[in-house]
Amino acid sequence: DIVTFSGTSKNVDAKVDGTADGDGTINVTGTVTFDDSFGSVKEITTLNVSGASTFNAALDVQGVTVTANTTFAAAQKSDTIAVTDAVLTVQNAMTDTDQGSETLVLTLNDTSSTGQVTYASGSAVSHTGTIVAAADGEGKVLVAEGAGAAGNETTFTSTIGVTGTRIGEIAVGSSTLSGLADFEGVVFTDALSVVGGDHADEDSQIDIGANVTATNGTTLTPGTGDAKLLVTANATLGGTINQSGTGTGSSILAVTGGTATISGIVGGTLALDSFTMADT
Repeated sequence: DIVTFSGTSKNVDAKVDGTADGDGTINVTGTVTFDDSFGSVKEITTLNVSGASTFNAALDVQGVTVTANTTFAAAQKSDTIAVTDAVLTVQNAMTDTDQGSETLVLTLNDTSSTGQVTYASGSAVSHTGTIVAAADGEGKVLVAEGAGAAGNETTFTSTIGVTGTRIGEIAVGSSTLSGLADFEGVVFTDALSVVGGDHADEDSQIDIGANVTATNGTTLTPGTGDAKLLVTANATLGGTINQSGTGTGSSILAVTGGTATISGIVGGTLALDSFTMADT
């Protein structure tokens, strides 16, 4: 069973369900805003989004493919999500489906532009799935949503990237927004950055709770807000750690729990403003 939504700038107020769990395919080829749930009673098999669209209600779909800029505003359950040459904006929690207790896998794929996922939740959320690159160095993960205030914490409980297939870039915060990320799983990326926002209260922060490898280094870029890298558990940080830019905020490296092992030079290109180590 296949249903296709092809309208331009349309609004759909209707629930969509399978006749049984794992039935049905939904194709979104137009630009559509959906205000009701998909799979709330019976889980949908497949959702293909090739037109820039917004989903304002909960989704329970086994496999999702995104090839146009898309926003998931509500909670989502999926087993696989593939983002190719588009930006997927996630504003709520993402978990695996209830069928078979699979681990959600989000794959970022670049063929001509950026396969990106942006986490911008209006409240603290936790994501249980893994994030992988389709090929080494592909994809970007951005955590940024705090306007005029510190961001809401986005927790990643599983791994991001793998040894030979690293995520191209992971950024927390932007030049205009703050971000707060808690990495509880191992992280492999080409580049890791923390960027303070353009307001004094827009401090951006990464909490590191497991090993992190940033092949091309980690940069802390203060804006008006601070850029903070906190180690909160036993962890090894691979790669250099440097300040970038000359914002009025501070670049801060702190060990607040556990033991930190840092393999690269700290402050070799541009010195950090602050390094503190708690009495643990």
